[in-house]
Amino acid sequence: YFETIGGKTYRQTINFGSQTATELNYAFNGKLLPWWRVNVQAMCNYVTIPQSYNQKYSWQQSLTWQNYLTFKDIGNFEVGTIWQSDVVLGNYRAKGRACLDLAYNRTFCHDQLSLRVGANDVFHSFSDKGHQINPILEYRFYGKRYTQLYVRLTYTFKSKHSVRRDQIENDNSVRNRM
Repeated sequence: YFETIGGKTYRQTINFGSQTATELNYAFNGKLLPWWRVNVQAMCNYVTIPQSYNQKYSWQQSLTWQNYLTFKDIGNFEVGTIWQSDVVLGNYRAKGRACLDLAYNRTFCHDQLSLRVGANDVFHSFSDKGHQINPILEYRFYGKRYTQLYVRLTYTFKSKHSVRRDQIENDNSVRNRM
């Protein structure tokens, strides 16, 4: 909590006690179509924090959905979304948030050269908003992240010699692994 003495504010960590959470998760990773693969994660939980100065009970949900679209001779597209409901963390209550990420990836030169272009948080919507309550001070927090644009060019060096299968899979003889 915060305490003001002689015009100066001091912060002291306070133990808000224990919390109990009951959670249900679901995840799916697979192909919907031959060219469309998804990775979906959904979560719902109920949290109780009896000694919190803020909200003592909370339903919290989140959804992450990644789409991977692969088109031969064109490249790979990625569309990712994240949505989170309000979350209670001790004496702090964070507002819900969401964002959308986009990316394009293409390989050249027998898959040794890779070009990736993307944007994180395309609509500039992923922000941190919260409300903190302590015995002496109550405050609100707001932080805005900027959209990140990136370009990555990667070259992968390939070895001319492959490793023998018996070097990798042999658990019995140290001599065969060398």
